[in-house]
Amino acid sequence: MTRYTNAGRKRTYLEAGFGEKYASKSPEPEIPEVDEPASKRKRGDKKDRRVKDELTRKQSSEARRLKRIDERRKDTVCFACREKGHAAKDCPKSNLDDDAMPTEKNLVGLCYRCGSRKHSLSRCRKPENPKNPLPYASCFVCKQKGHLASACPQNAGRGIYPNGGCCKMCGQTDHLAKNCPLRKPEAAKESVYFSGQHTGGADEDDFHTLRRRNADVDKEERTEQFLARSVKRESRAAPTPSIVNGVAVKRPTAKPKVVAF
Repeated sequence: MTRYTNAGRKRTYLEAGFGEKYASKSPEPEIPEVDEPASKRKRGDKKDRRVKDELTRKQSSEARRLKRIDERRKDTVCFACREKGHAAKDCPKSNLDDDAMPTEKNLVGLCYRCGSRKHSLSRCRKPENPKNPLPYASCFVCKQKGHLASACPQNAGRGIYPNGGCCKMCGQTDHLAKNCPLRKPEAAKESVYFSGQHTGGADEDDFHTLRRRNADVDKEERTEQFLARSVKRESRAAPTPSIVNGVAVKRPTAKPKVVAF
């Protein structure tokens, strides 16, 4: 038997009420406000800052390089004016009086043995005359020719050490430790060296003392050569060291020290 629940025609979609919106009693969800994104930085600002930082680093590096050069040269004693900070060939007082024998520039950069300007005394090939070994040398102590200040009778106490001191090998003042006769192999074999120290053990004799001092002198000589090469290389790299990228860099200056005999 068939059961009918609603006798009538079929209702349409709108009549059934599906077309009406359901009234919602719940509050609508709040939509958070979204802030607008901040404007992006321009690429030019970052590039300008990078260029500025690079220029600052270059200036700082140049200032440090000049400071290192001045620190190396501040201990140099000028043999013309006896002031520290420059060599005799760069002495500002050497051209004040062209007739002054011990301070004129033609006495600087001159071979004291043969008088040539193409090489120094250490590279001269002319044999040495025992009676007059340095005929072109000029003494800055007694103002005479024929010897250097290291061999001057008026400077016998200090020799070539204007601030005092002596050779580390033999204790004399007429030569440097690197030019000491004891460092020559022939002289070392024939000479006998006594250090005067008797506090060492059985293995600590005068031979070990001599070898240790010789090694110290070799190390100092290599250090001086390295510093000289560094100064020469840096001077070639920067022909105008006081100007960096068009910006003037103030060079550090030290107060000159006068060494008087």
